[in-house]
Amino acid sequence: MALSDMRSRIADDINTTDYNSQIVTAINRAIKHYSGEGFWFTETEDTFPTIINQQAYGAADSIPTDLGEIVYVEYSDSSSDYELAPRTKAWLERHYPDPTTGRPCYYVYWGNEFHLYPTPNEVNTVRVFYRKTYADLSADGDTNDWLEYAEDLIEARARKWINARLLMDYDAARVAGIEEDEALTALRRQHSDKKPVEITPSRY
Repeated sequence: MALSDMRSRIADDINTTDYNSQIVTAINRAIKHYSGEGFWFTETEDTFPTIINQQAYGAADSIPTDLGEIVYVEYSDSSSDYELAPRTKAWLERHYPDPTTGRPCYYVYWGNEFHLYPTPNEVNTVRVFYRKTYADLSADGDTNDWLEYAEDLIEARARKWINARLLMDYDAARVAGIEEDEALTALRRQHSDKKPVEITPSRY
């Protein structure tokens, strides 16, 4: 679904085309509202190469620039993959005066940069598993994962905001809120269905 399609549906529902720009704002606000929810369609991965004796990696080093929440980070060399444990900036400041190089064991994400410790002594690969962020939609043809996989949720949330904030139609806002809750429950169920189930064996 494109932005113009959802905007038109909401305009039809409120029976006016006087609020097109506000509807777009409401759609983007709805997406931001749910950006903290983890769903399968916001999950992705990306890689960037390490550089010998380089400790910090930013956008110029091809790190992912749409990071919302880091889930898991690993370092891959010719022999295996190794999980990198997260640490704080304070931890890094305490340890970095020691000019240790080698295979990284830890990472710090700070100031839109990845900091690796120890400092890499080889060219290898860091793989980042994370949840994405999304740029605001603006052009009619713009779309993203939320409009493709969660259109009912985003539309209901946007309609609730329009009805409550602009039209002062609180009954319609309450109805939209009920639809929003139903859509969120359905989406969470879909997400759960796509995740593996861990079964703990019983002891007899």
